[in-house]
Amino acid sequence: MYLQYMGVSNAMCGLILALRTVGEGLGNALGGYLGDIAHMRRPTDGRIFIAMFSVLVNIPFLYAIFMGVSKSQDLSAFFAGLLFTSGVFTSWEVAGCLCPVVIDIVPRRQLSSAFAWNVAIVFTSGNMIGPMLVGVTAQKIFHYKLTTESIEDMSVDMRERNAEALGKSLCFSSIVPCIISALIFSMLFCTYASDKRNLQDHEAGSLSDRTDINLSAASPRTSKPLAKTQERIGYSSVR
Repeated sequence: MYLQYMGVSNAMCGLILALRTVGEGLGNALGGYLGDIAHMRRPTDGRIFIAMFSVLVNIPFLYAIFMGVSKSQDLSAFFAGLLFTSGVFTSWEVAGCLCPVVIDIVPRRQLSSAFAWNVAIVFTSGNMIGPMLVGVTAQKIFHYKLTTESIEDMSVDMRERNAEALGKSLCFSSIVPCIISALIFSMLFCTYASDKRNLQDHEAGSLSDRTDINLSAASPRTSKPLAKTQERIGYSSVR
């Protein structure tokens, strides 16, 4: 809708969004690769730096997309390149940090529950809170005017004012979650190393307990044949 307010055709809107998706796919692969490299060099915080960079670099991209670019159809190709580049550089945190960190700090038997909660929170905030926040801020704060007219039929003045209001609302509603995400990822600097060490100690203790149980369960079965063998040896020596 925002791209349409800028005069971009429906076909070009679809192409721009497709390029954004392609960029995100490449960015996930790149984020996973960079996360592994960072983890090898800095095991305690390398992945966190990758996630922080990806989240914070998204802020100037968002400002450029919604506030810093002239609203002209002639810039459609530039927008396509900008969104593609944004997708490449702002999608590292999941593959590069979030998934590996969850595996490192969550017990194996609880991994499914942890990922389920992650997906539930992300989709709830993104699909329910996000659109509601955009709508409220656009109307109540930035004075977006509702109308039954299509974008093509609006007056130039109304179209420009609505485009500006919607752009500001989208920028605000996107940058604030980025800042919150950066703050949450920064907490991993204090908790990741200790949580990982606690999980390793817990799993080592559980493995030791299982080994002791298996040995104790196997000892009665091995002692009986040994006793019978000793009896035979003693009987043979007497004879």
